[in-house]
Amino acid sequence: MLISASENGLPHYYAPSLQILKERETYFQLLETCQKGGLDITEWVKWYLWIIEKSILDIKTVQIQVVGKQKLEDKMSSLGLSLRQKKVLRKMFSLEKAQFTSIEWAEEGGYSADTALREIRSLLNLRLLQKMPKGGRSTRYRISI
Repeated sequence: MLISASENGLPHYYAPSLQILKERETYFQLLETCQKGGLDITEWVKWYLWIIEKSILDIKTVQIQVVGKQKLEDKMSSLGLSLRQKKVLRKMFSLEKAQFTSIEWAEEGGYSADTALREIRSLLNLRLLQKMPKGGRSTRYRISI
């Protein structure tokens, strides 16, 4: 993992080695091409800069997930939710489901559709869930943090 300074003095973290590992086939192809070719390594440098960019974007995604999870935890602890509600909220958040139905909620929680709907209504009132515009039998919800 590399750390670099930014304009505002805060460190930026990124891990190009992980990205190279994901793209190792291309890495070895470019490396072989550069070793057997002339002195032109332009393609390899462009590829490596793309790897750096991709690793920075990947780490930002991880940071956003971590911050989002912490916000969810803070909100849940301030509202005094039941252990069951917390468990299902954490599970839905970790599954990165942008939206879900009451049936999916029931399946994740392991309880009936009626109980799931009661839980969802309770969490809607607490503003932890948001109802999506389309309604009816396929009403979808999302975690609101």
